[in-house]
Amino acid sequence: MVYRTDLLDCQVDICSPELMLQFSDNFDYQVSIPNPSLNHFLTHSPTHSLTHTHSLTHSLTSFQDIRRDFIHNEVVNFTLGKHIYSYVLTNEYAARVNDPRTYHSICRDIVSRWVYPLVPDAQIVKGSNYVHSKRYIYKDSNCKISRLAKIGEGVVLGKDCIIEDGVVLERCVIGVGCHIQAKSVIIQSHLWTRSIVEPNVTITQSIICENVLVKANATVARGCILAKGVVIGIGCRIPAYTRISLSKKLENNENNQVSAPYDDVVGRDGKGFVWEYNSCDDYMEELETDDDDEDVGADNGAIDIIRTHSIGYSLALTHSYLLTHLLTHLLTHSLTHSLTHSLTHSLTHSLTLT
Repeated sequence: MVYRTDLLDCQVDICSPELMLQFSDNFDYQVSIPNPSLNHFLTHSPTHSLTHTHSLTHSLTSFQDIRRDFIHNEVVNFTLGKHIYSYVLTNEYAARVNDPRTYHSICRDIVSRWVYPLVPDAQIVKGSNYVHSKRYIYKDSNCKISRLAKIGEGVVLGKDCIIEDGVVLERCVIGVGCHIQAKSVIIQSHLWTRSIVEPNVTITQSIICENVLVKANATVARGCILAKGVVIGIGCRIPAYTRISLSKKLENNENNQVSAPYDDVVGRDGKGFVWEYNSCDDYMEELETDDDDEDVGADNGAIDIIRTHSIGYSLALTHSYLLTHLLTHLLTHSLTHSLTHSLTHSLTHSLTLT
């Protein structure tokens, strides 16, 4: 038996027809856990997207828990003829879009030509006419790019897009008909069809869906998803890992358009509701602990899940944040203890003198 630690699971499984019988006999496998990456946000993929709509939409419903539990339970049935095999790829590429983070990673691999001949200039998307230039820059037909714009490495520009003066683009995909106005900065993000970014906007490691309008001087932090038709108001700052949609989930678990006022986070001139994590009760119970600490529970677990599935998530950044939070807590506690001790000592000394 050989143990290897240098392999990466591609999340691609080829199953026999008998697998369905296992799911029908074991009811525990029938519960799917909705992915906090908001698969209903991404149901309208642009025609220029580097991955197919069908693959993205359906794969964003996460079955990681089912997959893990199934493999764990079925391994013990080896003597019953239930076998699990693996195949090691050497010169091929295989990956599965499971959430926005993996979607971004696979897109980067395609743009960087790691999956050649599956590259944009191979015209893998119907109706495209990309031309590849140095530094992995791809331009479709009829792009209008200002000479004063800075186009960095790994940028894909869709058909009929407009890039104005002073715009900075780095490692991003700009969709068909998008308009990026003057002095805006877009870093490691995806803009889908006909999105508009007004002047002096900063977008970092986010997904901007179809027909989104981000107004002037707004900031979209890393890990955000703006659904189809969302409008971000002038000067608004969208916090990291925020999901915004025009649909507001009602208490009866139906997604409907409602006449309620939009959330303040998008501004008075904006349109959209902040999406909150709402998974099934059984899954959320697993996140809860037996501690009575109010700060530890399902809410924090849900936030962590959303972050780990987002573009821009990094364990190093998380560890840095936790370390900073811990040091701040220790310093605050130490300072409070010192002040309390000093005041108590002073008060005792005063009373003694009196």
